[in-house]
Amino acid sequence: MYPLSGAIIEVTIEADEHELICQHSTDVSHMKNPRDTLHFLLTRGAATRENTDNRLEVQRSNFHDSTVDVVATQHDAIAYYLGSLDARSELSEDEAYGLLIDAGVDMIEYEQWRNSFNRRRRANRLLADSKERVRHLGSAIDYAVLTGSCPIDGVKYNPSRRSTDPPEDVVAVAAEWRANSIDANSCYVLAFAALHTKLFEAYDDVRYCEGLAMSSHPARASTHAWVEVDSEVVELLWNWDGPAPSDETIYYGDSIPFDAVIDVTNRRPTHASVLISDEQYFEMEDVKSVMASRLFG
Repeated sequence: MYPLSGAIIEVTIEADEHELICQHSTDVSHMKNPRDTLHFLLTRGAATRENTDNRLEVQRSNFHDSTVDVVATQHDAIAYYLGSLDARSELSEDEAYGLLIDAGVDMIEYEQWRNSFNRRRRANRLLADSKERVRHLGSAIDYAVLTGSCPIDGVKYNPSRRSTDPPEDVVAVAAEWRANSIDANSCYVLAFAALHTKLFEAYDDVRYCEGLAMSSHPARASTHAWVEVDSEVVELLWNWDGPAPSDETIYYGDSIPFDAVIDVTNRRPTHASVLISDEQYFEMEDVKSVMASRLFG
């Protein structure tokens, strides 16, 4: 659940003793009412937060005319920021670290915090995030994953922790495909395209999967789609953690028959989770914007 859907094309950072402002310039030309930039307010201790029950909330900034994400701690903020760059920018992880170091952020301390999370603690954080989004935001996708429900008739959905050790030849095929032929920053588009183009046709067991995932930076869990080859996750979106996810990444979900995914996708104007009903899908703001642009130009 990363903000917006445009690719991050430029990053600037300002810092002082109280807060860290990260501005992403994004390509949102596909949107009916595009906003050229997205600002993150990454606070040191989140002193201005109104709600301390959850680790992230959206507020209006007192310093910038934009909507910002207010994060509970600086560690959470850095992890969330890096996770968004992993999914939506061409920056390398070293380049992203460099920007933060240049802004005066203690990345050694951040790495110590990051390394304190074992796989069990990461998995617990992933599920806690999902429950929080259901409780505070009414997230239909998170609810479907947590309850093991799928609106597609006849499809059984039983989410579980997934294995992340794909064979080297599978990783090589996926890496070449992403580098040379696919220009997308949506996990749903990429997972669908990989199966639709028969990317892994040389393998017997290839599946489209949806659920929750958390990258190696343990910030927010995201609703996510991926491919599994021989029951091993192949990550197609995250640049730093894919195609072979690191041991630090967590995936929790299940496969969905691809024929059923095609049926759902054919009646929708954009790719999105098939774990939500058509009614829920057409209530999404991005979908309404796409439909309006098609109706009114």
